[in-house]
Amino acid sequence: MSNFIPVKIFFYFELTFCNNSLRCVKPLNVFLISMVKKRRACIFLSFIIGIVSIFLLGLSFGTNYWIISRPIRVVNTPNNSFIYENSKINFGLWRGEKTLDAGFSTEGRTNEIKVIPRYIDTRIFTYELWLSSIVLLIIAMIWAIISVFFALINSIIYPIDKMAGTMGLYLWNALSLAFTFLSTLLFTILYFGDIRQNVLVLEEKRSGFEADGNRTQFGWSYWLMFGAMLCFIINIINIFLSELKCCKKNTQNGSINNDFYLNKYGMYNKDICKPEQTVILY
Repeated sequence: MSNFIPVKIFFYFELTFCNNSLRCVKPLNVFLISMVKKRRACIFLSFIIGIVSIFLLGLSFGTNYWIISRPIRVVNTPNNSFIYENSKINFGLWRGEKTLDAGFSTEGRTNEIKVIPRYIDTRIFTYELWLSSIVLLIIAMIWAIISVFFALINSIIYPIDKMAGTMGLYLWNALSLAFTFLSTLLFTILYFGDIRQNVLVLEEKRSGFEADGNRTQFGWSYWLMFGAMLCFIINIINIFLSELKCCKKNTQNGSINNDFYLNKYGMYNKDICKPEQTVILY
């Protein structure tokens, strides 16, 4: 190990070591300082976008507007027919609200809906699809939190371990994207298979209320999932671009300058360091 000197970057100074002993300290050139700053900025942007994605997933998980329905009640008399259209039902993964217009004022007629006793225990909705959507969403949030944590780490240092570095950021964001997509997909299947035609329970149908497919739609809580997926995609692209900028080589000599070159694992002094010796960017 004594035949080469690893180089580390610490607050824009180059530190050279031999056998764990500091041998030399000198400032980086302007180009390398600019490159380190740009990489940090890109990774910190991924951290901010990751925070937004967690916020969107959490807001979607906890709000009651995955489904919004506008039932009607048709009352037929010998001389005329009356249609009452002021009813509304909305619910999320756990609970919601319903206001049914029976022909009188709807004021004070809003009641809470609990999804499990109303739809799951009665088997109106497919239990397996509902539960799988929730579990996958929780897993997606866990991966998103891990992604944000490592994005913050990478905005401060250049980790030695590959999975703690940009390769890990690719993986955590990809897993968050995949699990969010699967959760959304299963809930979409649940919507078209069960929810769209069964948002009303039997008692409400017998009272004359109707809510066909056109009156039952996805709410904004559902569409927040697509916003989170977009954040994960943007993060993956941003990380790729940050690495692409840092890995550009001088077209004349194949290196950044006469002293250093970069690859996806770190920065090396090409004259005195072995390529496999990873360097930390602090």
